[in-house]
Amino acid sequence: IPYLEPPRWYYPPRQCLGFVLLGGAHVTQPPNATAALGAFSRDLRDFPENAWSLRGSAAALRLLGRSDEAVSFEQRASIAWQAADSADLPSPCPQLGQLMV
Repeated sequence: IPYLEPPRWYYPPRQCLGFVLLGGAHVTQPPNATAALGAFSRDLRDFPENAWSLRGSAAALRLLGRSDEAVSFEQRASIAWQAADSADLPSPCPQLGQLMV
């Protein structure tokens, strides 16, 4: 897929994948924080300072017991949300439900 701005695929698949891996969307399996962190990290490579991916990374790090690292991501997410049109959505994929971690 060639580079386009905005991206041709507007829906955030990595953010939604990370959300589901963290236990969102009524998932019956336990959270997979390591895989979720990978999904959010890949998204942050393409979309640096994306608030959803920063928030998801923080949640994954907390589940992994890496709270000190999570604080940095939470601070960055807070800054990113200041420029957002709407920060009151429950998740990057509202049709999947609310992130519970």
